Amino acid sequence: MTRKTAMSRLLVALTALVASALVAGPAAASEVYSVLVGASDYGRLEKALRDAGDTQADRVNLKGARNDAILMAQALISRGAKAGNITLLIENAEQADYPLPAGVKVSGTPTRSQIVAAMERLAARASAGDQVVILLSGHGSQQPQQGTLEADGLDEIFIPVDHGLWTGGKDRVENAIVDDEVADWIEAIRAKGADVIFIGDFCHSGDSVRGAAGGPAGIDFRRLLGIPKADVDAAATTAMETFRGKPRQRDSRVEVAAGSAGKGGFVAFMAAAADTRADQVLGPVYLPRAERKPNGVLTMYLAAALADPSVRTYREAATRVQVGYSAQNVPSTPEFEGDLDTPVLGNAGDAASTAWTVFKPQATSLTSLTLNAGALQGVTEGAIVGLSEVQLAQGGKETVLLYGRVESVSAGTARLVPTAYGDVPAERWSDIRTASGGRFGWSAYLVARLVQNGAQFGFEVARPAAPAAPTTRQRAALAAVDALGLEAAGAKLRPAGAAADYILRFEGDMLVINQSPAAGVAGSEIGRIDLRDSDSARDPAGFMRQRIGDALSHTLRAAKLRRLVETMNAAPGQDAGADPAATLVVETRIWFAPAGAGQDGKTCPAAPLFLADRAFPAGTSSPAELGWTSADSPKLSPCDTVYFRLRNGAATGVDVTGLVIQPTAAVGSMTDPVYGVRLEPGSTGVYAWQFDPMTGQSPAISDVAFIVVQSDPAVRIHADYAYLAQCAATDFSCATGVGTTRGGDQPFAQGRARGFADMLDGVLEGRTRSGAVGQAVGSSGVLLYSWVLEPRP
Repeated sequence: MTRKTAMSRLLVALTALVASALVAGPAAASEVYSVLVGASDYGRLEKALRDAGDTQADRVNLKGARNDAILMAQALISRGAKAGNITLLIENAEQADYPLPAGVKVSGTPTRSQIVAAMERLAARASAGDQVVILLSGHGSQQPQQGTLEADGLDEIFIPVDHGLWTGGKDRVENAIVDDEVADWIEAIRAKGADVIFIGDFCHSGDSVRGAAGGPAGIDFRRLLGIPKADVDAAATTAMETFRGKPRQRDSRVEVAAGSAGKGGFVAFMAAAADTRADQVLGPVYLPRAERKPNGVLTMYLAAALADPSVRTYREAATRVQVGYSAQNVPSTPEFEGDLDTPVLGNAGDAASTAWTVFKPQATSLTSLTLNAGALQGVTEGAIVGLSEVQLAQGGKETVLLYGRVESVSAGTARLVPTAYGDVPAERWSDIRTASGGRFGWSAYLVARLVQNGAQFGFEVARPAAPAAPTTRQRAALAAVDALGLEAAGAKLRPAGAAADYILRFEGDMLVINQSPAAGVAGSEIGRIDLRDSDSARDPAGFMRQRIGDALSHTLRAAKLRRLVETMNAAPGQDAGADPAATLVVETRIWFAPAGAGQDGKTCPAAPLFLADRAFPAGTSSPAELGWTSADSPKLSPCDTVYFRLRNGAATGVDVTGLVIQPTAAVGSMTDPVYGVRLEPGSTGVYAWQFDPMTGQSPAISDVAFIVVQSDPAVRIHADYAYLAQCAATDFSCATGVGTTRGGDQPFAQGRARGFADMLDGVLEGRTRSGAVGQAVGSSGVLLYSWVLEPRP
């Protein structure tokens, strides 16, 4: 039989639901409701086995299911659920290995009628924004399909404790809960706008009973229920013939409604694939063997993950579950469906970045690993990922063993290769050890967390479209563009009309550089090259190549610098406390130039002087006084001036370079007139920038970026990046060209600034098309401020 996902085999009707996003309800206003079913005592199955002479008939009972329900109740209480909102359906609570949480009472027994009634009450009670948790823990099986035909011809069923046997006239196991019923309950809850978290901790296989802790498995469960093998085979054959050569069908009742506006979301945790059993084991593994208790593997480790406040999303919880399965060494594999990247119970908390998994094969030396996340999860080439062992003996604490760099990315996976990060060398990959220093040769899941985002520094430039009757100058410009060799600068030339980061176009004898999305969009023009200037040159073709090459070099360099600082600003170091930019206390003020200032496009009135030992100049305003919030895009005009006061609140010195990246690809440098670049602990630096009169179209974005590097007392020369200043892309009268990089043996780039300088040089020179930023923890950071520049009213 072809292997399918657990979700598709258990709830075929629900496969259409997972495409809709899980709505994260507001934590303060929403409620958490749950129905937790733990079916443990299967007296009828036990009697059938005893009657057949089985001396271990009691193994069919699942003490772990009762424990599962209580554990999940404890986890939900720890996440803020109210005891009165938990419906607990178990038998013989006094036989459980865990006490009931305070205020939680047993609501009934896991019989069909009480499960149905609880689900119906749940659907009636839920409202928009609520989080609804459903746990079914116990035995499961399959029976020939009822109603709409599924691809394998079988329905998945959950077995309540009052189940009966197969009734041939009704074609069902008496009192069983059928997958379509569960689908209807979930749909009714989602229709109210509530989100559903479904946990199925039971077998989906038809040929083995759920493994009991310490006991044998392999019981023919269908035979015990009286389901004729001939009926199962006939249903499978009918389905196979029906779907031969056709796409798989889904339950239309659910699929039609799956995308309705206002519906709640859906996440599912499944204990095993359809053709394997769901194991009950003694655990958790970090307890001494004598203290371990029977539980379903899925629920045991999911409950532990939910009870950990550092687990923020369902994907992180799924990661912890996978690690638990690996530690228990069970043959089954958990499966997950839905929008796993949403916050647990609608509350994001204060945890760190989302976690994924990496499967480490049985080896002590590796050259690559596969990350269980890719482009669809926002993973990019050049990103740095930390790989951790979950130390179950310490209650699930994570310890980083290795760091990997994303070398390549597909839609759902990424290839990691060895890299050094912080104080962990890349050589760790050649001798992988546990957090305690022991040999680590066995297979295991590692937790992967994004440490540094990757940034893409490769840009594309679209060739200008050739006019129907090109002029001599236009033909020369086309030839010059083709001869530039942009690949050396880390860029690619695209055909005319292709989507690209920058678009070249002709306006008569002007070659215009536009930033996408399209020419003519306000703020998209970088600059213009007058092709007529080549007429008087001794070598017109060479002159044309130089002009166009210089303009594109400035454009690409400014674009790379902008992307670099944006990425650094969005993704600081592994530890926010290690980001040197985070130690700066910043005050900002604005001076608005008088009406008419800069309208000639050339000059601005002098802005007030700002010195470190004085207050902000008179006539300036703070963002708060202007009513600006962090969500606003502040609007300024040419000749307006921004002032910054930066105080170093750290115990170590920092080197600060202020840069202004302008819409014309010009990059300006700001330096404190008193302290220069280095700010010692407790000292204050002041910076000011007056925006130049705009050339080209408006409005456009201008960025002010402070590059902050932790200073090295052993290096007397400061880490100063003022050499990155350059003129506008098409300002050929400007005396300052593109600055050279300052890597190699330059003294300022030694010590702690060395790694950042190497990375910066590689990006700006085109050697690096993708990479991580701030690769040395605590070495560098960025403060970024963006303004919308528009013509003065």
